[in-house]
Amino acid sequence: MSSRPLQALLFLLGIILFAAWMRAHHVRKNAMVATWAAQNDYQILQAKTSWFPPLGLAWSTSKYQEKVRVRVFDRTAHRIRDGWLILGSYWFGLLDAQAIEVRWDDPS
Repeated sequence: MSSRPLQALLFLLGIILFAAWMRAHHVRKNAMVATWAAQNDYQILQAKTSWFPPLGLAWSTSKYQEKVRVRVFDRTAHRIRDGWLILGSYWFGLLDAQAIEVRWDDPS
């Protein structure tokens, strides 16, 4: 009996599970950004995940945290702000949905 069909099935199952995990990760990241914006009365104009954040950000965060470049409209101050969102905790990443830090380009 050949094990090729079983190997192909396991390989296909692995690809499907990986794709499902990537999709869930993306959905969770977007939900965290949307929740943060709603709680702070911001309108998201742009949000991009960056593979290469600035060095200062790369040295002070972990590989488990998502770094998202955002541009938001602050409804209370009536102005546009740019900055970085650091999603998740240092050790647990996106598993900690409450851990969201923002670092604005303009510190005011």
